[in-house]
Amino acid sequence: MEKTSKKEKLNFGELKEIFDYIKEYKKNFIWMTLVMAFSTLIMVIMPIFWGTIFRYVVEKREFTEVIKMLGFTLLINAASKYSFRLQIYHYWKYISGSRKTLRYRLYEKIINLEVEAFDKIRNGEFLNRVDNEITKITTIFEQFTQAVVSFIKIIVTLVVVFTINIPIGVLVIVSMVANYYNFKIAGAKIKTFQKEGRKAADDIKSNLQQSLTGIREVKSLGIKEVNFKKFRDDFEKSLNIEHKRIKTWANQSTIMRTLEMVTRFSGITLAIYLFYKGTFKLEFLYALQTYLVSLNNELWRLGTFNEKLKDLEVSIERVMYILKNKDYKDEKFGEVETINVNGSIEFKNVTFAYGDDEKVFKGLNLKVKPNQITAIVGKSGGGKSTIFSLLTRFYNVEAGKICIDSLDIKEFTEKSLRKAISVIRQEPFLFNVSIKDNLKMVRENITDEEMHQACKKAHIHHYIEELEDGYDAVVGEGGINFSGGQKQRIAIARALLKGSKIMLFDEATSALDNEAQNVIKETIEELKEDHTIIVIAHRLSTIIDADKIIVIEDGVVKNEGQHESLLEECETYASLYQLNTV
Repeated sequence: MEKTSKKEKLNFGELKEIFDYIKEYKKNFIWMTLVMAFSTLIMVIMPIFWGTIFRYVVEKREFTEVIKMLGFTLLINAASKYSFRLQIYHYWKYISGSRKTLRYRLYEKIINLEVEAFDKIRNGEFLNRVDNEITKITTIFEQFTQAVVSFIKIIVTLVVVFTINIPIGVLVIVSMVANYYNFKIAGAKIKTFQKEGRKAADDIKSNLQQSLTGIREVKSLGIKEVNFKKFRDDFEKSLNIEHKRIKTWANQSTIMRTLEMVTRFSGITLAIYLFYKGTFKLEFLYALQTYLVSLNNELWRLGTFNEKLKDLEVSIERVMYILKNKDYKDEKFGEVETINVNGSIEFKNVTFAYGDDEKVFKGLNLKVKPNQITAIVGKSGGGKSTIFSLLTRFYNVEAGKICIDSLDIKEFTEKSLRKAISVIRQEPFLFNVSIKDNLKMVRENITDEEMHQACKKAHIHHYIEELEDGYDAVVGEGGINFSGGQKQRIAIARALLKGSKIMLFDEATSALDNEAQNVIKETIEELKEDHTIIVIAHRLSTIIDADKIIVIEDGVVKNEGQHESLLEECETYASLYQLNTV
């Protein structure tokens, strides 16, 4: 979980880093800012200009001058409208480009994190950060620019107001200082509520995703009401947090509006009094009314942005938490690029534990020969699947090393290691696209003939050919349109097309019926001629013909050999076999 900083101020270092990620769009950002500044300049000039026109009409009645000034005003407004078109263009280029770049970088970071990160951070949280947080950041950047322009406009307008009348300028300054403290007090509360709101949103998305992914289990277990109650409770919690945030924002806004009203009323009253005293010009009276309205609007925009700024802080913290890998590191690989491997495997005095838990392995040593079937057995929770996780480098050993063809697997490039090893799990993951697309993911340029040959070796080609859409049949969410055995055979075909020398079968037959189990056994037996096969199995009856069986107990190799000899020599194996055959 993320650690909450005691500081509530925006981390400008992280803000700069975010800007560094999107620096290729800085020209669009600059143009957008310049155009907004130009519009601001026009808005500051025009009140006095119109006040002058008003005076010419009322006092001097110099209509020729008025017509000239109106013409000039028309040109200025036309330029302003065109500048707005430029602003929209550069705004879109900046926002869309920034959103694209940040999403690409964040997704790239996520898929390169160590597997440990995915054990501790829910998928819903990752989804929220890639989607919602990036959208918020890029949207608020544009509002940030508007806020900067508003601030400049306020400064320029204040200078003009002070030039017109110092007491009115002082009145406006006092009002702004009061509003500043109003923003500051409310802002700290709003940021707290926004952090809590993000966490609640993560809970909603993660739990909803789990419910939809496991909808069949939800229905079959009769827990629809339980899941609905969880969803409702999470949503109610989110609404309560949002209510507190809105209440705080409403209080801040009410105070700000009250200060605006008092300032505007007092300023205009004083200006009218001075006008009647003859110390205040008519055009300035008109301009002052416009300036006070403008100042109120800009202060309102800054007040609204104060809430958005807190939102930006939270979004940047959540995105940079991933981009800077505050708790989890990127996967690191070596530089050895191998085309083919022989397939021999050796664990040398390997020690490993998950986090601070008790050690799974305490000096594990084992060897696996190529072109053989090696089975790994042991009690549940004894570390059988961990062997696969370490071999594929989903986790790294604490001590010792793991070698393929006498080379430490840390020396392999990621591409080489991933190509060398394929894992066929009890429930293989298939993407919700066609069978052909699932197979082409590992090699885009494979021919139909290569695809068919791989599926024939996996004993799935004939079944696919009988489908109405053949290889174009869509597998469904999580491969729901296929049985466990069929998914495993497609996964085997995928591994063959990838060109993996080493194939790891993780409980591949434990959930299959006898017919499907026999097909998988036959497939594995055929594959061993060209591959290193390692099988983890609870059903010991499925691995009695393995070339070697390794028994794991208490984090070390208890014994190894073939089925018959282990029955006689290894009490642990004999006990496991008896339990599986009763």
